[in-house]
Amino acid sequence: MDSMEDNPDIREAVHDAFLAGDLSFLMHDTQLAMRDMVEQGGDEILIFSSRQLGKSFFDICLAIEHCIKHNRPMVRIFADTLEQVNDIVADNISLIEQLAPPGFITRRKSDKRWMVGNGEIRLGPLAQAHIDGKRGGNATLIILEEGCFVSSDEYKAAIGSVIGPQLLRSGGKLLHVTTPSKDLQHYVHTTVLPKCEATGSVARYTIYDNPQLTQEQIDKAKSRCTSNEEWLREYMAEIIRDDTTTAIPEFDETRHVVEREKPSHAYWLVSLDFGGTVDKHGLVLCYYDFEIAKFRVWDERLLNRNTSTKVIRETSIDMEKQAKWLDEEPNRVSDSPGQITIDLRCEDFFVRPPKKGKGSWEADQNALRLAFTRDEIEIEPRCKWLIATLKYGQFTDSRKDWKRTEELGHLDLLAALMYGYRARDLNNPFPRHMGKSIHTHHISREEQESADTLQNVFFTHLK
Repeated sequence: MDSMEDNPDIREAVHDAFLAGDLSFLMHDTQLAMRDMVEQGGDEILIFSSRQLGKSFFDICLAIEHCIKHNRPMVRIFADTLEQVNDIVADNISLIEQLAPPGFITRRKSDKRWMVGNGEIRLGPLAQAHIDGKRGGNATLIILEEGCFVSSDEYKAAIGSVIGPQLLRSGGKLLHVTTPSKDLQHYVHTTVLPKCEATGSVARYTIYDNPQLTQEQIDKAKSRCTSNEEWLREYMAEIIRDDTTTAIPEFDETRHVVEREKPSHAYWLVSLDFGGTVDKHGLVLCYYDFEIAKFRVWDERLLNRNTSTKVIRETSIDMEKQAKWLDEEPNRVSDSPGQITIDLRCEDFFVRPPKKGKGSWEADQNALRLAFTRDEIEIEPRCKWLIATLKYGQFTDSRKDWKRTEELGHLDLLAALMYGYRARDLNNPFPRHMGKSIHTHHISREEQESADTLQNVFFTHLK
C-alpha cells in the first residue's frame, strides 16, 4: 500500500489487476495451486488444509475473482455460525478492500453482504438453527469454511436442504475448505471425500506447503500439539483411520494400487453384488496373475440402486470386453436373488452364486485383510470407487455389518471384491508348451539339427 501511495504506476497496475479479476499477486504459491484445483476440478471440490495456511484469505480472493470474472455472479460463504463467518470474511476483505479501486468493494452491514464489481458475496451459517433462513435464491459459487467443525448431521442437512438447491439452476461449484474432523464418520469424510476423490477433485496441503513459515515455526507448532494424532490432523491434514471401525484397515493405497499391463494369460472373473432397491450394485472385473502370484482388480462399475437388471447385464457385458477370456464363456459369480439369477440366465447371462457358509461374511473379510497384509492384492488406479471404499468403508457400531453412505452405498464393491477373491482360479493359465503341439506345429530337420549343434557347443564350453 505504501508503494501504491508513492508510485501512481504501481497503483494503476494493482487497480487493473482487480478489474481483470486476477488477484494472484496477493496469493502465495500454495494458494495459487488451490485456485487451480478449483478451476480445473469438478462441480464439487474438497480441499483439506493445514492450520495457518491462509485458507480463509484464499477463500476471499477466490470469491472476489469469481465476482469479477463471471456473468451475474453470486458467491455465498458459510461457516458454523453467522458470527464466525462474518469475522472470517470481514477480517480478510478489509485488507483487500484498501487495495482495490475506490468503491469497487462495498459492504452492506445490515445484510452481511459485500458488493464486488457486478457481483455479490453473501454470508450464511451452517448451524441448523439458523440456516433455514437462508433458503431460496441462487449461487454460482458456494464456499464452506471449516465444515468439519460443524456436526456431521447439520452439515449434511445444510447441503441437502439449502446449499445444494441454490446451485441447481446456475450449475455453479461447491467448495469445501477445511481441516479434517476428529469424527471419522463425519459427512465430509464418508460422503464428500469419496465423491470428490472419484472425480479427481481432492487436494491436501500440509503445514510444509506454507511458504510463509520457517522450519523453526513449524517445529514449535509440532511441540505444542498434545498428541501425534493432533499433529497429523491439524497440521498434516490427515484423516486418522481407526482400526477398530475401518472395514479393511490393512489397505494401503501406496502399496496396493498398482498399474500393470494386461496379462497374456489369466483366468478372468466378473464378480457382482446386487443391491436391489435398497443398495447400490457393485461389479468388479478381476483375475489371478499367476506370474506374480497376486489377485488383481482390473476394472469396476458402481451402479445406483433400482438400476434395472437389463442395464446391469449390459454394463457387465461391456466391461467384460476388456478381458482375454481363455474359455468360450465369461466366468461370473453373483450375489443376487434367485429370481434375478433365473432372469439373467434366460437372457444368456450365466452367473453362479458365491460360496457362502456359516460365518462366511466375517471369514471372507478376514481373508481379504490378510491378503492385503501380505500384499497379495493389487488394484488398477482406474478403480476409483473401490479404492475409496477400501479407504473409507466403516463398520456399524456392532461390527456385524457395514455402514451405508450416499456415495459408497453398502460397501457393495467391497462385497464384490470378497466374492471374487474367494472364487479366484489359482490354476496355471499358461498352456503346456505354450499351446504348441506335434500335430499343429512343425519343426524342420534343419532347424532341429541347428538346435542340436548349438546345444553341443554350449555343453562343450561348460566342460
